[in-house]
This record gives sequence, structure tokens and C-alpha cells, in this order.
Amino acid sequence: MTPQLTQTINNIAESLSFAECKKLLYLSGVDEVHSRTSDIRDVLSDKCMSNVKDMDLLLMELMFRMRRYDILKKILRSSRTEVEVMLKRIQFVSDYRVLMVDISENIGAEDLSSIKFLLSNSLSREIQDGIKSFLDIVTKLEKQGEVSSENMDLIEQCLRGVNRIDLVKKINQYKKKVATTKGIPAANQTSVGQLLKKSTPESSFNPVVSTKTWELIHKNTNISTTTNEIRHYQCSVDVYRMQAQPRGVCVIIDCVGNDGERLEQTFKSLHFHVMLRKLLTVTECLSTLREVAELSHHRSADAFACCIISRASGGQLLGTEPQGPGLSLDAVRDLFHSDACPALAGKPKLFFVHSYNVCEPHRASSGCSGYHSYWNPYLDTDRPTLAHEDSCLPTTADVFWSHCWTRESALQEPHHQSVYLQALQSSLLNGQRRKRNFLDIHMEVNQKIFEHSERNPTETYSLDLRHTLRKIIFLS
Repeated sequence: MTPQLTQTINNIAESLSFAECKKLLYLSGVDEVHSRTSDIRDVLSDKCMSNVKDMDLLLMELMFRMRRYDILKKILRSSRTEVEVMLKRIQFVSDYRVLMVDISENIGAEDLSSIKFLLSNSLSREIQDGIKSFLDIVTKLEKQGEVSSENMDLIEQCLRGVNRIDLVKKINQYKKKVATTKGIPAANQTSVGQLLKKSTPESSFNPVVSTKTWELIHKNTNISTTTNEIRHYQCSVDVYRMQAQPRGVCVIIDCVGNDGERLEQTFKSLHFHVMLRKLLTVTECLSTLREVAELSHHRSADAFACCIISRASGGQLLGTEPQGPGLSLDAVRDLFHSDACPALAGKPKLFFVHSYNVCEPHRASSGCSGYHSYWNPYLDTDRPTLAHEDSCLPTTADVFWSHCWTRESALQEPHHQSVYLQALQSSLLNGQRRKRNFLDIHMEVNQKIFEHSERNPTETYSLDLRHTLRKIIFLS
């Protein structure tokens, strides 16, 4: 192996996150999927080089499958389009493993928990405790011989059990593709299993189908029984009522003028009555929020949402003014506490703030990176306030706060759109379609933000997320 190729492999390994390492190892055909950097270098160097004539092509496909187009461009000097053309004539990674990784990327925490529940008789408690992703489940079932490229019935049943029909369709598409290619001579088929010869036989990568049946679903029970079990399992935790039409008021204050309309359409799709106000001064922002807090609509509503996009300085929103004094974020939140707005007591109050900071925001004295000193100390994520009667709720209960900030200079970029707001919009709509828990939805937003900042150190977005929600939210 040339020194240049060794350096390329090292650069790729150092650019991958913990989860991406596991994906790469799985796509490469490894049995035991660990995620140490040394594992990746071992697979890509020692075990691959003697069997793959053009290692560059394999690396390009792996990065393409993992959607790391930045690595394709910066390290491998290639592009997404070039790899798409290449894959029409040669493919190293099996379609089956690509499919499993794709499904894993679309399984959120809520669905993962339900699938683990369905597989409680197939995977022991000890095994389940170590499962962090759907890909972990797949590798365990493959090792037990219950899932393979030729037998995905168990996976399909699980996905149907959690109502992920969109992913079931992907499995069916894969089956059709396999059926249509079975007539192609073996000499014309290229797969990673043929090129990456490991110390273990190919059958270990795609285990022989086991005759063991899915013990969780008894012979005389159809899938609807399992679905009912999931619903009972999910209903064991309190859920905020979300049935009012509209669900509640959503006020959007866009003092920048970039993303307000997109947010408006998003929250309309979530069945909120949306009030969009653009390019307001600080005084106008405060006046608008006070008017919204006094609306009679809150009495019949099930929730409230507030989105603010503004320049900021020192933890205060500037509105359209070039400099302070501004509007404190404490003041924004306090307007909708139960003492100031009794009609929203016991109802979830969702705040999404995106600020373009003129200077670095003031940090909390505790030294915890990413948290601002303006936050009320009684608002504690780890120990949310509980109460049996809404009339007894403290004023800080039922609040969800998401604040993202980046540099003001980002607004000078042509056609700028906030990465945070784009992630929020897409995740909210996808979560609504898939009926996902709201907190899981925002976890997806967090992931997108931190991945963007990791890949673009000069375009960093910081995120402060806290809540005192007492129940689960489904924005259906």
C-alpha cells in the first residue's frame, strides 16, 4: 500500500463520527461491528488492499453510501455525480447492506424502543441493553441466523408492527430488484463479498436462514395483536392532548426576513393558527408578544408555539435595531408562564429562537458550554416539575425551549438560509407524518446541527435545548 493511500485512509477514519464508523464497518462486510478507528484502518488497509484492485473506487462508494459528500470532495477529489455514474457499471457494497443502513438512519428513538419491545423474545435483555441503533439490532439478528439478505421477514414484521410502511416498501423494492437480477450470470455481478475476502466465509456475512419462528408472534396470532401491544406500551406514559382545531396559536416574529414564510407553512401543516410578523423593532416585538399572550384563543387550545428570528447581542434580541438595548429572552418566556397567561397552564409551550449574534453570547457562570445565564434556574431538564392538578403547576412547567445561534456575518451570505430552521422544518414535518414523539424529532434536529458544525467549523451553529415537559407530545 502506498504512503499516499495510507494517509487517505487515515484522513477518512479521523473524519468519521462514532456512529459513522459503525456504518462503514457494516457496509464493508464486517461481522462484529465495533467502532474503533483502528478497526476501520484494519478493514480498509490490511484486509481490503490485497483483494480490491482499485481501492479508490471502494472508498468513493463507501463515502457516497454514507452521504459524506464532503469527504468525497476534500479527501477523495471526487463528486457525488461522478460516483453515481461509476455505480452504474461497478458496485462493491451489497444492496442488502445499503438497505439496512438506510433503514437504520430512518429509525428514531421511539420506533427503536418499540422494535426492541417486539423482539424481547428474540434478543435477551443483556443484548438489548447494548443496542443503540437499528443497525445494532440487524447485526445481532444476522449473527443468530434470523435475518439475512435472503430473509428479511422478521425485519419486515417489526416495521409493520410500528407502522413504518414507508420502510416496508423499501424492503419490497429490494426484493423486486433481487428477483429481476437473478437471471444475470454470476460473472457479471460484482459485490463487496466477492472483493473483500475476510478470514471468515461469505455465509457469515449473510447467515443461513434459521427455521426458528418469531416467538413473539404466536402461531394463532396475527400482526394486529402485536400492534395493540405497542399501543398499550406507548400509552403507559401520559401524553399531552393534541386534538383542538386549530391546535393552538403559533406566533412567528422574523426580524431578519429569511425563513419566516417557511416556518409559517410548517406550523400551518401542524394545524396551528399562525401569526407571522416581519421586521419588527424591539418595542414592536414586545408589544406583539403581549398581544398574543392575551388572546382568548388559548382557552380552547391544546398548545402554544413561538418562533423568533433576530439579531442578538449579549443574550438580548435586537429586532431590526443595529444595537441594544434589546429584548431579554427571559421576558419572552415569562409572558406565557401560567401566572401571566393562565389559559396556557398545563399546556405545552414550545419556543424556537434563532439568533444571529453580533458578539459571542454570555455564558452561564457554571461554565457549562452552550447554556446561557439568562435561563431561569428553576427550569431544570433533568428533574422536571410534576403536579397532579394543573391549578397547582408552578409557572415554569410545560415549557420546551430550543435556542440556536450563529454569527451575524452569516446574514451577508447570498441566499442565506438557516441550517437550524431548515432542520427544524423538515424534522417537524417528517415527525408528523411518522407520528414520532416531539422530543425524538428535536433529537434529529440536534444531530443535524452538530454534524453541520463538525463538517463546517467556520459556519458553526450552537444549540441550547431545555424543557420542563411533563408528558409526551405528538404533533399529529
